[in-house]
Amino acid sequence: MTRTTTAIQWVLAAGLSVQLAFSAEPSAHSRIDVGASFLFSQAVQGGGMKKGTYFPRLDAFGRNSAGGLIFTIASGPKKETTAVVNQTIYALAADACVVDVVNGTALMSGTSCGQSLPESWTIENPRGGVRTCMLMQPATERVSVPSGEFNTTRIECREKAGTPEQHRVTVYWYAPTIGAMVKAVHRTLDSAGTEISSITEQLVNYQPK
Repeated sequence: MTRTTTAIQWVLAAGLSVQLAFSAEPSAHSRIDVGASFLFSQAVQGGGMKKGTYFPRLDAFGRNSAGGLIFTIASGPKKETTAVVNQTIYALAADACVVDVVNGTALMSGTSCGQSLPESWTIENPRGGVRTCMLMQPATERVSVPSGEFNTTRIECREKAGTPEQHRVTVYWYAPTIGAMVKAVHRTLDSAGTEISSITEQLVNYQPK
């Protein structure tokens, strides 16, 4: 995945979770199409970050030469996102699925997208390092967010954070019907397990292509 950032003024360090019942059918993980649009609320808490609520809007506006889906993110203090405080452009791989839209990452790709999720797996983080992910129990949950109710699959991912003494835990609620997370809680913890910071994201509005 290639990603170009023009300005980022806060760090996404909270956890996110998404869940849904998966089948072994190829349609188990829906793909996000060009023209889809997502609006999230993002509550930021913790040291070293600008606290408050933001409303990132993400638009899938095209594909690159490799077939990857290109997104723009506009984030502002209002739901209309008319006051843009930062903008990011990133591309997901053409075979990406189980997508964390706000952070521009996919938890699965390739042939695994047509299969049920394993109990645990590892993936490379675009920021560097390795993330270990696993299905939480119970794996399936119906979750209510501002955009509505979704059948989801809950996933937890862990990775090293900014220093060796810190680690990041993210819980995702993944909705296969839209191919992306509808809720996420990103938490950064110290070596003793004490929370340093968190970001909670919830889907406010979703428009398919």
